[in-house]
Amino acid sequence: MNKITLILLAALLFCILANYESFNLLKPQETASSEINKTLPKN
Repeated sequence: MNKITLILLAALLFCILANYESFNLLKPQETASSEINKTLPKN
């Protein structure tokens, strides 16, 4: 395998991991806001 292919694969893997991390960061915020909405008294 040449260096260019290796670098491209590494960059692709990094992008996938970065996207996965951002998805994991977004999910708890959504669940936290929905939990807060449940605890608030409904008018």
